[in-house]
Amino acid sequence: MARVFNITMGTGFALSINPKSQDIGGQLILNVLDPGSPLQQWQWLFMPGVQASFLYNPARNLCAAPKSVSQGAHIVLNPMSLEPHSANTFQVLGNVNAAVRPPADTNLNLNAFGNSWAAGTAVGLWSWSGGKANEVWTSTSA
Repeated sequence: MARVFNITMGTGFALSINPKSQDIGGQLILNVLDPGSPLQQWQWLFMPGVQASFLYNPARNLCAAPKSVSQGAHIVLNPMSLEPHSANTFQVLGNVNAAVRPPADTNLNLNAFGNSWAAGTAVGLWSWSGGKANEVWTSTSA
């Protein structure tokens, strides 16, 4: 069985499904870390064919992927029937303070948008800026 993780950014906020939009097309946001919340529990499901991983939420049976592989694209929920490829999977470059990038464009990175971050901040793709708090992620066993 795959391990379940809470994924937090550099300031400690957690990657979360938006409680107001928990179905296909729903947006990922930051939220105050609640390790027991099923909206904040994730699995990295390795897809050997693309040498990258789906970001999977077992409680909702949905995976999260960029709406498109472009700067500013939001990370949204998708059905698990999605065919894995380099545009909807992530390369996770470590467990602590790591970059999380789509293999289709490794200049882009999972990013909490904006210059200050609070609960409710949208998460998407943005260009890498050297490891700022809003672009590094830690996966901790839930």
